[in-house]
Amino acid sequence: MARSATGRSAQRQGTVDKILAAALDLFVTKGYDGTTVDQIAEASGLTKGAIYFHFTNKADVLDALLDQVEHHFVDPMDQRVRQAGPRARDKMVAFAHQQSELGIGKTRLAILAIRTSSDFSQQDIAARDKIRHIYRRLYAIVEDVIELGKAQGDFRTDIGTRQLASYVIAAHDGTFLEWQRRGLELKPPEIIQAFRTLTIDALLAPGVASERRAREG
Repeated sequence: MARSATGRSAQRQGTVDKILAAALDLFVTKGYDGTTVDQIAEASGLTKGAIYFHFTNKADVLDALLDQVEHHFVDPMDQRVRQAGPRARDKMVAFAHQQSELGIGKTRLAILAIRTSSDFSQQDIAARDKIRHIYRRLYAIVEDVIELGKAQGDFRTDIGTRQLASYVIAAHDGTFLEWQRRGLELKPPEIIQAFRTLTIDALLAPGVASERRAREG
């Protein structure tokens, strides 16, 4: 009986995974509002009834996908940055490397977060609150690194921490949008190298940046 229950649980999870994979693809390519439950059912090879057996509605599917964004994206990002160091520059490199690994394996989750943050920014729905929570965590990670860099004398102090963090997150999101727009024209390691180099250069205090260029030049 235990074996049978395990088998049913695995089957249910397999069905849920199919639904979420199909919905993720549709939400990224067509947008949340442009996707219907019928389309999710067709793309997943399941019936509409099967979708509603596992999820209350389309919003419930999006909620589950945003949970994946936090689990596969924000949680490991937070852990990796905390473990890197001791310099803030090391932590920012770790941030870029974690982004690279996500881009190779789970690009669509990142794109979903970006699209959702834009599409629902002014709407009073549950998805807005969840995506705001996700981005608040991302901003907090980056702001902590920038504050550390300022305290260590490595990062510039002429621009506020929140403004610098906004620049980093904008560059981060733009990287994923470029992958989506340009596909195979851009290789993940190449664009991550550009993101890492240019972002850190932009954060460095003028004297530190000059010393770095002198060493490399």
